[in-house]
Amino acid sequence: MKNGNEVEFYRNSLAFSLRRYYDYWMVAMDRSFVDLFYLMLSRPDRAGGLRLKVYCAGPLFNDKEREEMAEIALSLESAGFDVFLPQRDGIELAVCVESLVENGLDRHRASQALSRAIFALDVYQVLEACDAIVVNLNGRVPDEGAVAEAAMAWRAGKALVAYKADVRTAFNGYDNPLVAGLFDFKTSTTIDDLVASLKSELEKSPPAVREYDREKETEHWLEFGETIWNIIRGSGDNDELVAALMEGLDVTA
Repeated sequence: MKNGNEVEFYRNSLAFSLRRYYDYWMVAMDRSFVDLFYLMLSRPDRAGGLRLKVYCAGPLFNDKEREEMAEIALSLESAGFDVFLPQRDGIELAVCVESLVENGLDRHRASQALSRAIFALDVYQVLEACDAIVVNLNGRVPDEGAVAEAAMAWRAGKALVAYKADVRTAFNGYDNPLVAGLFDFKTSTTIDDLVASLKSELEKSPPAVREYDREKETEHWLEFGETIWNIIRGSGDNDELVAALMEGLDVTA
């Protein structure tokens, strides 16, 4: 780093740190003193690695989205979980790009380097560091990064729950089936219900005994998909297709 830029760099870094925690603590200010005291004790640096860790995925590109994500994270931490919240705990693209540019990279290469780092960090957090993932699906369509993270977690067999309080959907009241299926076609409509659903999912299959793959579940969906494809490709009979769909609904309900 060039000496002439050090003061400005640290000033920007401090400003970034304050902005990063602003939404989180603005939400926290609405909580009681007891809640905040408990929250301080349950922060990751006090956890000693004993608490279950949850990846908090969702949109974070405007103030309202960041406030909602902060509220979800705070509720999870108040319930005793450690949380990885990307907007607070991850890499801030803009600040780091400037630092890389100051160290000699052009902006294209700097952005490329940061994109690779963000991908690596999030893959590590989803697949290795965290025991579960909660996904905020609010919006007419869910955040594409959150969907990618959910898909990785689903394939790895992690506990996975969804939150959606938004009435906007892509398909007349329903999200894209390839998204909804990751959450067994279930969503929580309140944050309290989201926390309860996560606890229930973890109780059914704690991380210590959870098999981190979905071989059997994947096999089921492959067989069901093959059945549907054979009907479409073969007889094309609508009654046969309807019967298969009804049977599939009974099996997967």
